[in-house]
Amino acid sequence: MRILSLFAGAATALAVGRCILHLDYKVPHESLSQQMKGLYESLDGYILSLENLKEVESS
Repeated sequence: MRILSLFAGAATALAVGRCILHLDYKVPHESLSQQMKGLYESLDGYILSLENLKEVESS
C-alpha cells in the first residue's frame, strides 16, 4: 500500500510539474511573439513610408 501511495504521489507531482513548466514556457513565448509582431509591423510601416518618399522624389 505504501508503494502504491508513493507511485500515486509521484505521478501527481509529475503531472503538476509538467503543467507548471508548460505554462512557464508558453507565457514568455507568447509575449515574445507579440513583441516581434509589433516590431515587424513598425518596420513594415517604416519601409512603406520610405518607398512612398522615394516615389515622390522620383516624380
